[in-house]
Amino acid sequence: MDRLKDIVAFVMAVMAVFTLIGAAYQAFNNSIKSAAALGTLCALSVALLYLPQLEVFKAFGIEARLRHTLDRAEEIIAHLKELAMINAKVTYLSMAWENRLGSPTAKDKQAVLDEVDQQLIALKVGDEERREIKKPLVQMIGLDLWNIYSQVMERFLYWKRKELAQRANSEQSEEARAALQKFITDEASWRATARGESPFKELANYDLEKYLVVATPTALLDETEKSLAEKFRTEVLGLYNGCRAKGGFTPAAAEFYDKYLDRSGTDLKVKELFGLSITE
Repeated sequence: MDRLKDIVAFVMAVMAVFTLIGAAYQAFNNSIKSAAALGTLCALSVALLYLPQLEVFKAFGIEARLRHTLDRAEEIIAHLKELAMINAKVTYLSMAWENRLGSPTAKDKQAVLDEVDQQLIALKVGDEERREIKKPLVQMIGLDLWNIYSQVMERFLYWKRKELAQRANSEQSEEARAALQKFITDEASWRATARGESPFKELANYDLEKYLVVATPTALLDETEKSLAEKFRTEVLGLYNGCRAKGGFTPAAAEFYDKYLDRSGTDLKVKELFGLSITE
């Protein structure tokens, strides 16, 4: 290919020389039209020969805009890429922090973010750059998943405490009262340890599993309940890891989030997980 380019360049150079000589000869012989025609051919030959190196070439009424025009287009594309990245960062931050407890749904938000991501891919934004842009959203997803898990545990303890209180009131036995008092004491001890422990403390880089374990009132659960809590913990971690890999809500995580985020959703999860129905 390079050899062919050299041959073409040589031919263009020879043509330019001969047409220039011819144009000069015709001009000396007062043949202005012929001189102009040959001069035009010479200009075209030179333009073709130096096309890759020139920005603007003008001669005999001919104008060629060349290499720097392409460079300018590449510069504009680079600026568009930068602006798209800035816009994406703002979009991901907004989606992560705004209206987290209301509309739009996680599914709808992720649909918008998927379109933003496709724009970044089209502009050749690298995987690492896009992963960094998505990081705030993923952090908040983990926080919200932890919050759902924590609220389910809280509501389950509420049910157990209420059941023990009803039993103590109805039986009026020392055993029932002792069971209630022990539960209240163990619950207070657990809360003293778990209070304030959430991923928000180290939002930039947290271990979600660690905080889910802290949010689990193990000492207040029987063996069956511990097994169910561990199953739930595994479910939440699986959803979070899927979101980390995607850089946003997976369909399963979005469905989970929208279904269980509020109080009614929390009570629904308690019923599904532990087989209980909580009433105020």
